[in-house]
Amino acid sequence: MTGPGADGTQWRLHLTFDLHRMRLDAAVLTDAHGSESLAHSLPQPGDVVVGDRNYGTRAGVLALVHAQAHALVRLTWSNFPLRALTGEPFVLLDALRSVAAEATAVWNVQMRPLRKTDPVVTGRLIITRLPAVQEAAARARVRKHHAKTAKKTKDGHPARLHPATLEAAGCLILFTTIPTALASAAQVVALYRLRWQIELAFKRLKSVLGLAHLTARHPELCRAVLYAKLLLAVLVEDLCADAEAVSPSARPRRSTHPAPQLVEPVPTGVGNRADHHSHTVTSRPMDPTVPRLSRLLHRCAAQTPETSRLGATGAG
Repeated sequence: MTGPGADGTQWRLHLTFDLHRMRLDAAVLTDAHGSESLAHSLPQPGDVVVGDRNYGTRAGVLALVHAQAHALVRLTWSNFPLRALTGEPFVLLDALRSVAAEATAVWNVQMRPLRKTDPVVTGRLIITRLPAVQEAAARARVRKHHAKTAKKTKDGHPARLHPATLEAAGCLILFTTIPTALASAAQVVALYRLRWQIELAFKRLKSVLGLAHLTARHPELCRAVLYAKLLLAVLVEDLCADAEAVSPSARPRRSTHPAPQLVEPVPTGVGNRADHHSHTVTSRPMDPTVPRLSRLLHRCAAQTPETSRLGATGAG
């Protein structure tokens, strides 16, 4: 998101979308240096967090494991080193080449630790080869993206595209820590495809509420404007849910879970960057007219028990 006169991104909004209730669930606002991470989903024990290639990192998966949550991320062929359960290196490209057309294959693997002190994280590698038409379209998108973003050589041409990148583009490569007893490989693939809902949510926020454009310049004023737009998004979701509730053909989406305890975080310190805020929690109740905004922005502070959630995370 950018303000007036800005050259490039100034702010990043990291959102988590609850796929069960089809609503925004958590938000973390950072400056342009805030990287995409599964940790921004504010995971709780038992959660299932779905992320695309940008979230397929060992650090992000490890953050979910520490939070006792489950990860489901899409991988590229080179950014996620794996091992066999015996500890030997696992060659992802060899596994990819063994998958037949429009078939799905599964391997039980280990994530190679970032540090010697990190725990061993086991999971399933699930590879689905796309149909021929989709495979060709995916590779065309990779070539187009590479032509636009690749560094130029001395003669002005884009740097060489690695053949393995084109090869991997024809497959959906997933890693998940969800136990087999909870979801089969086919269910995991179907679950990942629901991640597109967060892209639609971003599209609504940007096109309808103008979330990507700011008229303010001062950092604190920018924060106030962005939080106000998030409040508006929450109110719109509630109004839509009320309208669906009285429609005889609508499927109920309202959660029957008890509402979390509402508390208001109190700033105790501000760092050099706009995204470095620390908070403590008081027992002062918030205005009951904005409970979901409290949960959306400060669920990490409330820390109240609730049943497992299913969410997709993304940044815009």
